[in-house]
Amino acid sequence: MGLKKRHIEQNWSQIHGEATNRLNELHENNTLVAGEFDKFINAMASWNNCFTVKQSIQLASDLIKLKEKWTNKFKNERNDN
Repeated sequence: MGLKKRHIEQNWSQIHGEATNRLNELHENNTLVAGEFDKFINAMASWNNCFTVKQSIQLASDLIKLKEKWTNKFKNERNDN
């Protein structure tokens, strides 16, 4: 196996492992939200071949906005307490 391919596989394994662990943690602590994330991820994976580049960019943009919204909400609530 080439050095570049091995490096990519090792990095993917680390990233995938961390993401899976965080999702498992969410399942333990907030099953409602975890279930909705699972449904969303499965839907995106099944529709993956149908996405245009424009739709992929729009989806990524929407996800970034949603992440920022909830990050700010948590920060503001923490500062209010």
